[in-house]
Amino acid sequence: MSTDSLAQLHISEVDIRCYTPFVEEFVEELKRTFKFPDRRWDAEDKVWVIALRHERTIIALCRKYFSDVQIHRPKRAPSRPASTAVQTPYDVLYIKPTAPVEVVAAAYRALARKYHPDLSGRPDAHERMLELNTAYERLGVPK
Repeated sequence: MSTDSLAQLHISEVDIRCYTPFVEEFVEELKRTFKFPDRRWDAEDKVWVIALRHERTIIALCRKYFSDVQIHRPKRAPSRPASTAVQTPYDVLYIKPTAPVEVVAAAYRALARKYHPDLSGRPDAHERMLELNTAYERLGVPK
């Protein structure tokens, strides 16, 4: 069922942009496989936009219909620049050393919600959560 044509998948941290020539059978199967809002047609760029969680499925689908599938991924910059200065637990939690216990706990909870690996799509979420946990434990805040 493969055609002698090229499909290009541009995979970002947000979505997958699928550039293909028009093949009616491919479009029909794409629409059956991915329901809105996991897929949409970007008429301005003439590209299918697929939710990132369907990466394996869209690659397999493109390989089924196109003889050449090129996958482009952006080069990732380091998630956080390495700093020569030593960070204190207060720096990690973005609070002042004179902050009361309630503020320390609130700052930790807010940042934990933002960076928890199960809730955040950020590539550095796991490392950031480890930093937060270590800082909170070092401050010795009672639970």
